[in-house]
Amino acid sequence: MTFDLHYGATPSAASALELQLTAPPALQLLYPEPDQIDFVVEPSWDDRTVVRLSDNGSLFFDLWFWSLAVAWGLLPVAVRLEQDTQTLWLWAQSEPDGHLRLGLMRAAGDEPIEQVQPQVGMCWRERRNDLVRRLGAMWDSILPSEASEPATAGKSQQARRRRPGLSVADVPALEPPPWSLPARVAWFYLLLAQHVRLGESEGDFVRDPVRWTLSILDQASFTLDATRAAWCQLHDGDPPGVEVEQRIQTLHEAVCTGAPGYGPSHEAELLHAWMVIRRACSTVEFDMIEAIRPRLPVAPGNHVADAHGRRATVVEVRGHHWLLAWEDGRLTHETWLAGSSSNWRWPVAHGPRFDRASLDPIDQRRLRFLALGASPVGIVCPVCGYPSTDDVEDEVQNCEVCGFELHEAIDCRRAEDRTESDDGQWLTPRINEARERFRRTTWSGPEDEDLDPESNRAQMRDPRYRALVRDYMAEWDAWLVHPAPKRLPLEMWRRWSRLIGYPD
Repeated sequence: MTFDLHYGATPSAASALELQLTAPPALQLLYPEPDQIDFVVEPSWDDRTVVRLSDNGSLFFDLWFWSLAVAWGLLPVAVRLEQDTQTLWLWAQSEPDGHLRLGLMRAAGDEPIEQVQPQVGMCWRERRNDLVRRLGAMWDSILPSEASEPATAGKSQQARRRRPGLSVADVPALEPPPWSLPARVAWFYLLLAQHVRLGESEGDFVRDPVRWTLSILDQASFTLDATRAAWCQLHDGDPPGVEVEQRIQTLHEAVCTGAPGYGPSHEAELLHAWMVIRRACSTVEFDMIEAIRPRLPVAPGNHVADAHGRRATVVEVRGHHWLLAWEDGRLTHETWLAGSSSNWRWPVAHGPRFDRASLDPIDQRRLRFLALGASPVGIVCPVCGYPSTDDVEDEVQNCEVCGFELHEAIDCRRAEDRTESDDGQWLTPRINEARERFRRTTWSGPEDEDLDPESNRAQMRDPRYRALVRDYMAEWDAWLVHPAPKRLPLEMWRRWSRLIGYPD
């Protein structure tokens, strides 16, 4: 598999051959020539240690994922970097005073790191935050985000490597949860599978079907590898997916070599071949995640943080859904480790105290509706606390009750909730003001709102519609007393259609 990281092990004892550095060495990634990257450490035992990494090769990604593992506190962790006929080991472990101890050593053979007899090596101490900042700067020069300036590499290289939303430098300092290291590592690999994009081509399928197919196959192979690596952390034996990986490689070779039926003029054949493999990948990845999930100690009362370090308490867990109560007042209903719609959530030891009784009545109602799955798309209005009854996410617009624009809340199960303000606050002045207006009038918009008389929002301000809303809310409130998932209140759009004489 792609991942050659080794957790929980460091060299068994300091060697007399180790050079004890008094200051951290410089770490750089440089392009000596196209499609090659040098990892440079200086000073070293011979003034300058250089590891040649093939552009987009396994060592390149192993070093990147080692950097991320260090940043996320999966320590001790070591990575094996091949150098000609020798092996270079780069490792990191935590120390009690907030520093990390790092080492680089050269050894012969393929022994496990704890049994390695180094030929020569060096080590140093460095504050965690300083190291993460330096590693982040090193990788940001090679792995730009979509919004970044062009990297040092040429356009062809940078088009194939992107790291949207996953900069090493941005990883917050978080304490580990009371989980085993294998459970945390499995979680880490599943998040990588869902959030790392290795560089889907800038050109779309129609413009360059061969390039697009090769790029998407590389992504599929990585996602499958990461999921299999997670499975191996918590299960014995070989992971599933060998046959699917072979099918990916076979198609990759056919496209690379221009085999009959897989050339630039065979768009339909390429797309069909990819869809068949994608279905096979999805099936085996789903099965592995379902086998991993019960072995992860996720339960109500656990705590998680987002990619910015903001914390939440797990309120309920149902299958691959959970409810989170955030320290800034958010209540989110999300998927966890269930495909591309999962957010980056990291388990931590501490989080906000959750007291259901102290919640605002709107949030108490909202929490009940979320927990009961009253909304087919899992969206409950953050202003009035009543569920959306749309059954297709793309059709969600204004809240049927208060008129709040729910499209802002649709992504609460994905990257970040759009109802946050720019500084990350959930209960923004706008939402608080909307809640106050709802409490007074059952409508969230300003009383002097200028509406197009023909618009849907103008219809919702109609006194007849507002009368229906009051009955609707009363029925939902009664439903909460005796929930019946198969017997929901009649939707507002049907009530309005019947009132004005249109059929359902």
